[in-house]
Amino acid sequence: MAWRDTVWSRRIDATGKGLAVISIFSLPFSTTLFAVASSLSVLAWLATGDWAGKLFRIWENPVARYAIVFFGLLCLGGLYSSAGFEDVRAVLGKYSKLLYIPVVISILDQTEWRTRAYASFVVSMGFVLLLSYAKLLGLLPPDAFAEDYSIAKTHILHGVLMALLLYLLLSWALRHPRWRWPCVLGAVLTAYNLFFMTSGRTGWVVFFVLVGALCLQQWRWRGAMIASLLAVTLVGLLYATSAVFEERVHLAVNEIHEFSSSVDRKSNASTEGGVSLRLEHYLNTLTLIARHPVFGGGTGSWKKEYAELVSGRETIKLSDAHNEYLMIATQLGLAGLVVYLVMLIRQWRATAALTPDWRVLAQGIVAMMAVAGLFNTSLLYTHEGKVYTVMAGVVFAALPRRRATPSTPESV
Repeated sequence: MAWRDTVWSRRIDATGKGLAVISIFSLPFSTTLFAVASSLSVLAWLATGDWAGKLFRIWENPVARYAIVFFGLLCLGGLYSSAGFEDVRAVLGKYSKLLYIPVVISILDQTEWRTRAYASFVVSMGFVLLLSYAKLLGLLPPDAFAEDYSIAKTHILHGVLMALLLYLLLSWALRHPRWRWPCVLGAVLTAYNLFFMTSGRTGWVVFFVLVGALCLQQWRWRGAMIASLLAVTLVGLLYATSAVFEERVHLAVNEIHEFSSSVDRKSNASTEGGVSLRLEHYLNTLTLIARHPVFGGGTGSWKKEYAELVSGRETIKLSDAHNEYLMIATQLGLAGLVVYLVMLIRQWRATAALTPDWRVLAQGIVAMMAVAGLFNTSLLYTHEGKVYTVMAGVVFAALPRRRATPSTPESV
């Protein structure tokens, strides 16, 4: 009898899948629990053998293939990088989270475990929301977790997760009449948390993009007009009613105006606000891209080349470009950026093969990553990248298998 068919093998396999579900629950707020649970899950996956089956399942999945190819391109970029070995190794280590996609796709090869993983993620976001309100009511210390009323690892991650949760609740309210009012109540609580209690502007932008995606899902191209009207109305209402929203938007507009009117933008280091500092880094990073536009300076090259570019200037140096697209173009050139964009587009197109419940989450995850990457290096450094790669593995594990036996479509 083969090892994979024994009782112990099946128990180890089930344990590994259960640990994967636990690690997904811990994504927003516990790095330690995620590291322990995910590592044990991978060990269980490795221990159960059936390598040919695992490799076949990974390679037949187009989303898994693109993740592997893009990570391979990053490894190739390390061979000609202008950075030292340690910088290349460190950056590759951070980008290695891309491998969560194929591994999770292989681990969650059964419908019931994928459904549990989906539920675990939603419950986790609900738990974050609950703790945020507990902090507002004084049931948690003011300095607990992140700043303001954020509970996730950073206020950016908290905002992005609340935007995703709000989008899911609105989608369920529209498509499941039986759960409409509980979903509407949850959406109201989530919206208040997102726009009135926390200050993550990235989460706000992600939400407006997700609203557009939701309108397109429900009403096709008529949804574009509906989404535009909704966005303008919501921005006006929020600016008039939310002190946090008004302050953060006003600050962003002022910083953009001050930066654009600066006589010497390259030496505009006195402005330490998030927007102006990002704009300065964007312009400098474009200069780096122009030096080697096709294949870039190699993986890990941004830090070294940026330091050389601004040497002698009185400027504040961030740890990265704060834009995933510019970061990739600096390291891998326009060729690497095209591959990254194709990977995201291929993921979005792959959602068409999923059932509606899975499609909604899949499109939300891809849109979240695409938008967050405009303002942060979300795949490289931040926690959003971990959420994206793990949950992309979960949702795209539900893609129909080309050689699988016919079965009923998956639903949550």
